[in-house]
Amino acid sequence: EVVLGQGLLPAFCCHDQHDLQILKRLMDKHVHRPQNQPVIIKQMFRDQRYNIAHVRPWSDQPTFFDIVECSDPVVFNVIIDQRGVEGILMIERVDVAKRVMHINTPHGAKEAFTQHGDQLFGGTNRLYSGRQDRAHFIQQSVEGRIAETGKQLDELRSALQLQEQEKRKVNETTMNEKRRVLRELEQVKVQLHCKEHQINQLRGE
Repeated sequence: EVVLGQGLLPAFCCHDQHDLQILKRLMDKHVHRPQNQPVIIKQMFRDQRYNIAHVRPWSDQPTFFDIVECSDPVVFNVIIDQRGVEGILMIERVDVAKRVMHINTPHGAKEAFTQHGDQLFGGTNRLYSGRQDRAHFIQQSVEGRIAETGKQLDELRSALQLQEQEKRKVNETTMNEKRRVLRELEQVKVQLHCKEHQINQLRGE
């Protein structure tokens, strides 16, 4: 996800301008804020994947497509055209990545990413530390995604339960306050009745 970026991952692909306009109208109808609409990429759909064997970096380190399986030829071609992943190495440790990319960059290697999302560029000393600690779009399996979603659901349920408890406390406090006010009002009524009775007695005398 760090390699592809948050803009490319939820993007839609359209075969031509006609399809793009149809999809754009649907988005305008159902996603009213333009900033919330995903990117639309126009690229001719092909049944054959690009042959990238000849541009593979000269390195023993795995490349992006050694790690990520992509069976759809359209998606495969789009992420190559949009991101150039054929020249990206995936290196587990940052110290190894520094040695590979900063000291003797392999031919054809443009970038490298570590397991923690650190990004390194070939031929320079640039390194950007990764900050994403878990996947949001790509999951290893459906079961893993279900488990993650279930965990988030449990967290939401716990938060809701706390909110309901707070609400009950507020309601109980409100009811107690209301009862106190009613008791004081009754006491005032009794005192008023007594005073009226005393006045009537005095008038009778």
